[in-house]
Amino acid sequence: MTVHFFKSLTLAAFFAAAPFGFAEPAIAQAEPATPEESPEAVEDSEDSEDTREIVPLDPRTLRPLVSDSVFSIAGLERSIAQAEADIAAERYDDAYDTLIAARETSNALAGHYQKLSGQFSGIDNRIYEEHRRRALAAAQLRDAATYRLAIVHQGRNSAELAVPLLLQVISSQSPTRDLGRDSYNLLYELGFVDTPYLLEVAAVPNPDADPSAIAAELTDTAPPNSAEVAATSDARPLSDSILTTSGLSRLILDADTAVTSGDNETAIRKLREARQLANELSGFHQQLTDSFSGIDTDIYQTHRTNAIETAQVRDEATYKLALMFRAADRPELAVPLLMEVITSQSPTRDLGKQAYRQLYELGFVDTNYPRGQV
Repeated sequence: MTVHFFKSLTLAAFFAAAPFGFAEPAIAQAEPATPEESPEAVEDSEDSEDTREIVPLDPRTLRPLVSDSVFSIAGLERSIAQAEADIAAERYDDAYDTLIAARETSNALAGHYQKLSGQFSGIDNRIYEEHRRRALAAAQLRDAATYRLAIVHQGRNSAELAVPLLLQVISSQSPTRDLGRDSYNLLYELGFVDTPYLLEVAAVPNPDADPSAIAAELTDTAPPNSAEVAATSDARPLSDSILTTSGLSRLILDADTAVTSGDNETAIRKLREARQLANELSGFHQQLTDSFSGIDTDIYQTHRTNAIETAQVRDEATYKLALMFRAADRPELAVPLLMEVITSQSPTRDLGKQAYRQLYELGFVDTNYPRGQV
């Protein structure tokens, strides 16, 4: 009776709830069928269990990144070799696409292996050294791809795009290694620098040589077609380019001419271009200064001087641009430019004093410098 009482109570509760829209729980639909309910389903299930097999792993599918993937040291070596073949055949567009992908992949691999090396530091020295070597190999291949990408730009008559790439390689490799020295001498071939770096000066062994023989062969020798590419290009194409101190001087002269003729819009545009160019050139020469510090005194001093001179031209262009904005009755645009000049020059130098004087005349500061000056 007790059981029947609870059954009756449950059924009564169910029918009482039904008019309010309660549905049967979904879990009831997922309950396994009994032989009485679905014999066909049970039979199919038994057949599938009888025919189920454990398929062993195919050894040929194991470790796929080692055998055929580009996302590996071996894959990068194949990509760079293919790019070299494309450069030799003057298929620069194909080589460009391949090298862009190779740079991105090698940079990612170098970062991954470096992280793994750090994780195993002090835990397993063998694994630590293995991943450290792979990180170095990937970084070496990245620089090799970057160097060849600069050659592609040279072959496509876009020497300006090759300069920052070659500077990256020099900063990474140092001029004492073959790839770094080749990159600097390519800057000389392009006309960006005036003095080559001689082979006998750079005969310094590399203590962190790439353990991969193929990677070393790819990165420590210039591509066989580099001479042909240079021969087919204009001699030192950057000699008359805007990406030089002479090109920078021409921009400043154009701006001065525009001011004299009353063309203020052209003057502002030229001064903006000069500021940007001077800032880039100063940074490029500073990179070379850092790379040759303690290696070659003459080259170091040359690029240090160039970095200082182009920075001075940048500040002068910035000051002139501030004057143009003041003349155009736009002092709010002149103030940050004058602040840049003061920060770069310091108030003790003539250009810094002039910039601060402009701030005083604009009413941005209340005290002139030097004190008492009218």
